[in-house]
Amino acid sequence: MFFERCETIKIDGKLYEVSNASNVDHFNCKMHMCSLWQIQFDRDKIDDLAVDNYVNWRKESIKVLKEWDKMYVKHEKTTNKELGAI
Repeated sequence: MFFERCETIKIDGKLYEVSNASNVDHFNCKMHMCSLWQIQFDRDKIDDLAVDNYVNWRKESIKVLKEWDKMYVKHEKTTNKELGAI
């Protein structure tokens, strides 16, 4: 369901087309979020946190989340204009 591609979306009973570019960009944002979650916030990584490596892990996490934020803002402002206009 999370990675489902849709040709149209229904809002307030009206059908709207979703372009292929929007579908690709949605997929890329979702994949990036899932991959950073699996890598950075993996249970083993969290369980191994200690006083001496916490600060480095925190900086890495912030860096990765900022990268995703840039990607999502770009997605929201460019590719998602057609959906934002609804």
